[in-house]
Amino acid sequence: MPRDLCLDDPDRFSPSKIRTFSKPTSKDIFPNTELRLSKIRTYGFDYDYTLARYTDRLPETIYTMLRDVLVSKMLYPPKLKGLKYDKTFAVRGISYDRETGWLFKLDSNYNIALDTIHYGREPLRDLEEVYSLHNGPHVPPDYAKAHLYQLNDLYSVPEATLLADIIQFFSEHNIPFHP
Repeated sequence: MPRDLCLDDPDRFSPSKIRTFSKPTSKDIFPNTELRLSKIRTYGFDYDYTLARYTDRLPETIYTMLRDVLVSKMLYPPKLKGLKYDKTFAVRGISYDRETGWLFKLDSNYNIALDTIHYGREPLRDLEEVYSLHNGPHVPPDYAKAHLYQLNDLYSVPEATLLADIIQFFSEHNIPFHP
């Protein structure tokens, strides 16, 4: 019964307070501030972070788990286990180019912020590569759709950091790869 789930006013759902009452369904959403989670059998995560508050350790945990899966399940080099999460490297809202391996900021008009381009952990110094690939800093929408991966949410910050670390590792160890 919904009144058992409400913390602040158990009579909130009484017939005297509301005229019609329907039993909650699996599609109903309750805010955390009014819900006793101990009474809920199943709950999910809020992808836009308005309901759930995550600890500061979440990005490091994601990074470590992804890194370990790459080594143990995908047979990446065991030395990757030595990589550590750097919370200062990546930010939300960057793009990863699956063709070039570049990470960069892209605005809503598909223009690359040239001072944000990284290959691995190194800033891209030769901007001629960008100009020759795209005829300038503008990425054609068709190229973006086919080759860019947007890293827009909280969970993608450690993913972007790991991508940069792996590219840096492979480059430094002369391991051939495709981004």
